[in-house]
Amino acid sequence: MRLWRGLILLAALDSAVVGGWAAVRPTDLFTLFQQPPNGDGLLLCRLLGVLYLFHALFLVLAAYRPASLGRLVLVPLLGRLGLCGVWLWLLASGRMPAASNALLALLMHDAVWLPVFAGFLWPLRRG
Repeated sequence: MRLWRGLILLAALDSAVVGGWAAVRPTDLFTLFQQPPNGDGLLLCRLLGVLYLFHALFLVLAAYRPASLGRLVLVPLLGRLGLCGVWLWLLASGRMPAASNALLALLMHDAVWLPVFAGFLWPLRRG
């Protein structure tokens, strides 16, 4: 369980860094996508950052007390699954052909944590 807790804390750090970046510098995502920023998009990027920050909080709590709070990892698991769906949809839609490499990078960034979250939750299913 020590390894899983360490990985969950690493995921929390990742979520905090990404969340802070998206909340404080939302125009960077538009630069990454090679799109001009707009008001609604900037608000959406800030909200995405806040979502990641909440993921970080839930992950820290789950790592701190896995027996009682470990199931909080479901929140970032479902959140990252949803974000993977968004990145896949944008890739498949062809709306951002110039940003396909950036979308793939974002997809891999979110997808890499899914097995970690599932592996952490697996032993908790019995309790």
